[in-house]
Amino acid sequence: MKLLQIGLGEFGMSWFTDIVLKCVEIDRVVLVDLSETKLEEAKRADRDNRCVFYQSLEEAMVEKPDIVLNITPPHLHRTIIEQMIEEGIPVLSEKPIALKYEDAKAILDLSNTLSVPVMIAENYRYTALAREVRRLLINNEIGKIGSVEISFYRNHFMKNYHKDLAEPLLMDVAIHHMDLLRYFTKEEVIDVKAVSYNPWWSWYRGNASVSMNLRMTGGVVVSYCGSLASKKNEDDWNATWRIEGDHGILRIKNSEIYIENELGERMIPVEETVDSRSFVLKEFLLSLKEKRKGETDIQDNIKTYTIVHNAVQVED
Repeated sequence: MKLLQIGLGEFGMSWFTDIVLKCVEIDRVVLVDLSETKLEEAKRADRDNRCVFYQSLEEAMVEKPDIVLNITPPHLHRTIIEQMIEEGIPVLSEKPIALKYEDAKAILDLSNTLSVPVMIAENYRYTALAREVRRLLINNEIGKIGSVEISFYRNHFMKNYHKDLAEPLLMDVAIHHMDLLRYFTKEEVIDVKAVSYNPWWSWYRGNASVSMNLRMTGGVVVSYCGSLASKKNEDDWNATWRIEGDHGILRIKNSEIYIENELGERMIPVEETVDSRSFVLKEFLLSLKEKRKGETDIQDNIKTYTIVHNAVQVED
């Protein structure tokens, strides 16, 4: 199988060296980036000579790839993904689907019309931690969920395009937490009230902070507060969670799971041994082989995207 990866930025290079080169299902890799420096760095990592390198997407298309991995800034997603769909090539793309809802919806519609799969790399739900939380909730460890509180505060400086996004927290990180919320509860968000804002000391141009209240289809009530410009690193990337049911509480703190119910309080061991992005890529490949939709196919992920979109609309 031949994979075309578009984008070798900071995260794209990590995808290439840590995930793509280690995937045994990929026989050949076509890399595209405008930066000659980045391409030279990638060439040094290609010890098995499995790759070819281009500075132009148009030139790279002569390689006739089987699948595409899109690791470009979100404002480029619609143009790139729609081109691949029209070529009939399945796409695995980094989140968010696009910066604007109308662009995300256009990609979804074209994917449906031409029956070309598009999957979004919502890798947080593929972690061992997320899988274990889902298992515990399905096993009724805390009973029927009534409320969820999520806290995410980081002092995180991003030098690339993120610093210029209108909603860096919502679009780049909180979107992962909203996807986890849907995954954990097996419910959909039906109401969002939100205020996004930017602390005066923030180095972001857009809104680095948000406060949200959400209501879900089964009655679960959710509060979410977070910031990328906090004064202290208080939470890891998974955020801090308190999920309360009628039989107990499940908490996530520093990527550790705690259950408190009638049996007392206990920590649930979780060992994260593999980068969750490798599971994303394997799910994408397996879904194509089995001719089914991937777990985070665009038709599912548009529901996650809609949550953050609605949060921005409410604030506006």
